[in-house]
Amino acid sequence: EGWSWGGYVSLLAIGLHPWTFAAAIGGIPVCDSVMTHEDCSPPQQAYDRAIMGGTPSELPDLYAERSPSTYLDRVRTPVLLIAGEYDSACPIRQVRYYAEELRARDREVVLHVYDAGHHANSVAEKINHAELELAFLARHLAK
Repeated sequence: EGWSWGGYVSLLAIGLHPWTFAAAIGGIPVCDSVMTHEDCSPPQQAYDRAIMGGTPSELPDLYAERSPSTYLDRVRTPVLLIAGEYDSACPIRQVRYYAEELRARDREVVLHVYDAGHHANSVAEKINHAELELAFLARHLAK
């Protein structure tokens, strides 16, 4: 389980090591590096260019290698995704794409989208996230 960068790492891990995890939670994650770059804010795009050494069009193989969506066919782990509708750092289009692609592969995925940006600010929504996570983990770790 992880949030933001940690959510990205969680999803990358279940694609690279599909038999290692019983369940995974990606909160406000990067699921697809190219879509994220296309849809995120200009400061976030500059950050991507700095850490990756260029844009997706300049370095397509590197962006693919570091994108959880590249490894969708390998995912076997049930996944809970929690994302903000108005997130400019980890935009919702790529999260929805990842969830739809998992469903198309008959993988278990739960997607919860909340009405805010990169983090939920409402106490009620934060409690909702904790309840979703605990229930999801209880279903998959009780085996």
